[in-house]
Amino acid sequence: MKNTRTFKIVLTLYGILWSLAIPVLYLFPRIRCGFKERLYKTGSGINANIWIQAASAGEAYVAIEIIRNLKPEKKTRIHLTSYTSQGLEILMNAFSKSTCELSDNVSITTGFFPFDSPQVIKRAVQSINPEIMILIESEMWPCLMYTLKKNGSRVFIINGRLTEKSFRNYIRLTGFWENIAPNKILAISEDDASRFSKLFKLKKVELLPNIKFDSIINNNISILNRDLGNIRLHKDNKLLVLASVRKEEEEQISRIIEKILLEMPDTVIALFPRHMHRIKKWQKILTRLNCKWTLKSKTETEILPGTVILWDGFGELASVYSKADAAFVGGSLARLGGQNFIEPISCGIIPVIGPYWDDFSWIGKEIFRNGLAIEGKNWQETAESLIRILRNPEKKTIIISKALDYFHKKRGGSEIACKVILEAMQ
Repeated sequence: MKNTRTFKIVLTLYGILWSLAIPVLYLFPRIRCGFKERLYKTGSGINANIWIQAASAGEAYVAIEIIRNLKPEKKTRIHLTSYTSQGLEILMNAFSKSTCELSDNVSITTGFFPFDSPQVIKRAVQSINPEIMILIESEMWPCLMYTLKKNGSRVFIINGRLTEKSFRNYIRLTGFWENIAPNKILAISEDDASRFSKLFKLKKVELLPNIKFDSIINNNISILNRDLGNIRLHKDNKLLVLASVRKEEEEQISRIIEKILLEMPDTVIALFPRHMHRIKKWQKILTRLNCKWTLKSKTETEILPGTVILWDGFGELASVYSKADAAFVGGSLARLGGQNFIEPISCGIIPVIGPYWDDFSWIGKEIFRNGLAIEGKNWQETAESLIRILRNPEKKTIIISKALDYFHKKRGGSEIACKVILEAMQ
């Protein structure tokens, strides 16, 4: 490891910033959950052979696929962490409920990811003491990577992706990242591999198919019989889902709602804000639009035609997709990178999205050419596409069959990753 003066100065300043930030982070409800655990003050030794860090939900499913395919010849303890409660819940549920078959030689522990301050990371690495650290996708934490190298642990970035925007920001610290370069990177595209190579000054970055395609095949296809709980729709009503709607696109979504209810006034709309704290704002918007609306949590009777259901519960989006006739997936009408539009496809719906879906560019533009998704250039095109689908929805079984065929051709990433991990353990 190169002990350059610049590297030491940057790492010191980084540590100081974390010391100042940690007390402030306690004020944020999403981070306050598991706050003490994130500090790793308990002192109990975890002693895992492999530590896998998955930032949130999407990365958690990648971690599950890796473990599903990992068949070590010796007893192997894996410690899984996530930065978010949602990611940790996915990991815990996958293994506590035995929904993911494990090798007999594999045992699992889970916990929150530690804050990346020098003191906290030192305690965490001493407790977990992994032979191999697996960082999923773009989880590059300087203190963690530095401390792991000092500990003699090998660091792998698997399913690696590095956007052009992130690369431009990281590369400003010339010479910093090469001091903590991982032992191996498996990137999901040639562009990502090139950026990783330039950032860490590596001669070789290997490629693999995106493991998320394996996750789609194994976990998301065909959820047609899920229950909507207390929501009851008349059999003749069309159901439209507006999913993961972000603050920055609320005005455009308002116009979509107006246009659809004007042209198809009997449509029932299930509106899912991306963040629950926007519920009150949407109550005001829907009242201003003079819409019939109800909170999902307050619904006890059959939904009247033309009603907007403002969804104020967690973990129910897939169930609603399974009953819907059409869906829009948000984060895409403003420059926000998009949200997961694979899930509705796996539930038998051709989703409509806006033009901004950079965070999901790994899916590939072929998905649009294959008729499994539709891109609208603006809110007007988006609304028109949704109306066309509502008037003539394709059979879910046909869409799912096409999706299975499309995604099956792109699978295999988890097997490649597991081969690399097992070779490193020998």
